Amino acid sequence: MKPLKALKPLSAMRPLLPSKLPESSLGEPESDNPEDAARADHIKMMRGLREQQAQANEIANDASYWIGVYFQTQEQKDQYIAAMRLTTGGQYVDGLELAERCKVDLTPRTVKYKTGTLDKKCAELAR
Repeated sequence: MKPLKALKPLSAMRPLLPSKLPESSLGEPESDNPEDAARADHIKMMRGLREQQAQANEIANDASYWIGVYFQTQEQKDQYIAAMRLTTGGQYVDGLELAERCKVDLTPRTVKYKTGTLDKKCAELAR
C-alpha cells in the first residue's frame, strides 16, 4: 500500500482572497456549469462586502466627524446642557440629539457600519 501524502498544516495554507482573483473571474461564466456561475456570484458578493467594509472603516476612522465646544466655566457648560435639555454622560454631547434640539436636519449615514456582534453574556455583564 502506498503511503499517504502528508497534508500541509493549516497555518501554512493561504486563503484565496477575492482581491487576488483575476478580474476575469467576475465575468460571465465560460461554461454552462451552474457551479461556475455560483462561484462567480460568490466572488462578486465577497468583493462587494469588502468594499462596503472599507467604506465603513473609512467613516469609522475619520477623525473629522466631531467638533469641540467650550465655555469659560463648568457652570456655563451645565447651564447650556440644561437649557438645551440634553442628556449627557459627561463632557460629550450626542450631535444627533443637539441637532434635533436645534431643529437642524442632518443627512443620514448611507454606509452601513458593521462592527461585528457582541456576545450576549458580555452585554449582560455590562448592564
